[in-house]
Amino acid sequence: MVANDLQVLSIDTVPVLPVTDYLSKKFESISPRISAAEIGSFWLEPFSSGGGGEADFVSQVFELLQEEGFVDARAGVADTVVASNAASRLVENYDWIGIEPGGDATFLATLSLDYLPIGDRLRTLFNGVGIGSIRELQSFSTESIQRRFGSAGLRAWTLAWANDPRGPRTPKETTARELSSTLLEPTTSIDTLLFVMKPRIDHLATNLRKEHKAAQRL
Repeated sequence: MVANDLQVLSIDTVPVLPVTDYLSKKFESISPRISAAEIGSFWLEPFSSGGGGEADFVSQVFELLQEEGFVDARAGVADTVVASNAASRLVENYDWIGIEPGGDATFLATLSLDYLPIGDRLRTLFNGVGIGSIRELQSFSTESIQRRFGSAGLRAWTLAWANDPRGPRTPKETTARELSSTLLEPTTSIDTLLFVMKPRIDHLATNLRKEHKAAQRL
């Protein structure tokens, strides 16, 4: 295609933000820790209340997205964000890959540098000295990489070894949970208070468990 009047516009994220917030709230029903990493990308901590493991968790995620009308979704399950992101890019629509626990660095070694979240400039510098794969980047020592490519190169090398501090976070409660009950007459008996409040506390605890949460203070 030849274009003689090409306009390059910055991406407008404003219309997407409500959708991101909406999905984050939806994901809270199936995952205890969530982060919206970027547009269309979420980091979730796997959790399966039915005991079905990772497959059951991913199935819940895909079912939720399909119910919300999303036609494309891919997932990767791994110990680290860098490996799970790379895995999700290897599959087709509504499919997923799970990496064996402890196997993230070995998995990443099979991929090209395109699967590391590094800038084009650094990738070009790596390619210029013959580093085209993650395995080749792993073969260098920390000192050698830092001396040649500085802090950015060291960060890329660290990610290549699946040492990634990023991850999902526990959502913050926006409002406090409250319990109340009206007594027919004043009382100083703790037993009476416990009798009245215990069913309500049990109900609150049940709701928190459904959300994969727990009370910090009561």
